[in-house]
Amino acid sequence: MSTKIFLDFKSNIDLELLKDGIRLELIRILAKIRFATKQGWTDYYKAILDTGSPTSIIPFSIWQEIKTMPLSTRKIKLHGIGSKEESTISGKMANLTCALLDEKSSSPPLTVKVYLVEDDSVPLILGFDGILTRSKLVCD
Repeated sequence: MSTKIFLDFKSNIDLELLKDGIRLELIRILAKIRFATKQGWTDYYKAILDTGSPTSIIPFSIWQEIKTMPLSTRKIKLHGIGSKEESTISGKMANLTCALLDEKSSSPPLTVKVYLVEDDSVPLILGFDGILTRSKLVCD
């Protein structure tokens, strides 16, 4: 049996390109997610579902309150498109348990590999590992 979780879309206009008369919508897929703690579950957070990211990235203010299982003590530099050495972020790899949810349903608990980032300079990003590798994403 499968559980359907409805996702949200957020759309903004790229204001920088609009100055040149180019209208480009910046569309994000958003998911509600909650995390396991020692006492139960957190309230939900809105996260960007990034189909181009192999792993999830959790900002400090979120992961400091949740139950994590460290996989490495080494800080790993995370690079993205166009990132420069001086602007990279770093994080430690860990496992954690989470669940996706909407107004009607919640997924079964998912154990996923994540990068725990040292600060809040990045948004909460959900990547493929453990989430999209075990789910079917349908866009309509």
